[in-house]
Amino acid sequence: MESTKSDSQFQAGLLAYRKGNYQEASESFFSLLDQGQVWFELLAFTASSLFRQGELEKSQRIFQDVLRLHEQNPDEELEESLIYYWLATAFVVLDDMEQATQFLSLALEHNPRVWYKIPEQAEWHKASEDPRFAAMLKEEKKLLDTLFYRGKPMHLEELDEADLGIIQGFVSLLRSHGWHVDDALVEDLEEGKAVSPQGYAVYSENAGLILHLHLHLDENLLYFELEDPLTDESQAFRLHPKKGFKRLLETIVDFQEAINPENRLQYIKSLISQCKDLYYELPNGTKMRMKKM
Repeated sequence: MESTKSDSQFQAGLLAYRKGNYQEASESFFSLLDQGQVWFELLAFTASSLFRQGELEKSQRIFQDVLRLHEQNPDEELEESLIYYWLATAFVVLDDMEQATQFLSLALEHNPRVWYKIPEQAEWHKASEDPRFAAMLKEEKKLLDTLFYRGKPMHLEELDEADLGIIQGFVSLLRSHGWHVDDALVEDLEEGKAVSPQGYAVYSENAGLILHLHLHLDENLLYFELEDPLTDESQAFRLHPKKGFKRLLETIVDFQEAINPENRLQYIKSLISQCKDLYYELPNGTKMRMKKM
């Protein structure tokens, strides 16, 4: 049977890669390459998994294949920002920072959120010493701080009893639905330290869909982002509730249906009736208002 991009073996390799099991990941990827399967992401993840095992020369050879494949047969299905990100990564590993910064600039132009990927990627660690790279990230951070404002820090004494109750209820609600809640937030609440007027949590179902949730009391805003770690695709939304956060949060945290991509739009539409405004946020920060259909 012919393998495709949705091949379970590729998905298994991606899961191993995400968990940091790079040898297992590369074995899955090489098995597909040995079958004659070649596509952009397969080569990119193969090269990256080798790099993270310390196999620099092998990684460089396969990143060269990534560049050649892109020149000969560009991937029309993969998001442009991810293509440029991987091309930039290839040039970093191949010690060509001029080309790397050029392609990273293109990636950031298409999707500023690519910036968040850089600090945690092993391939980019040595790039931090390059002044062009450092200057680019400094400017990009200014842009992101503007686009994705998260609220100003506050102390507990600045929160009234109702606000504090909302945050504590938020933490309890998330935990009761199996979410991971940022321990720093909980500790800050308990110890009376400065906190942001937002909550934050992550839910992952079998290493599948991840949901990042931010609660902004100062703006009556609920920001959340659905992220698929297998494809690196994400969708971000800004919700302004009609009657407080409680009912809206209860709907959002029970999002089993959204794990299936076919049900995701319906899940989002179910939130519209509870909001004064609901916006879909594009990667460049542009906001599109969603209306009930």
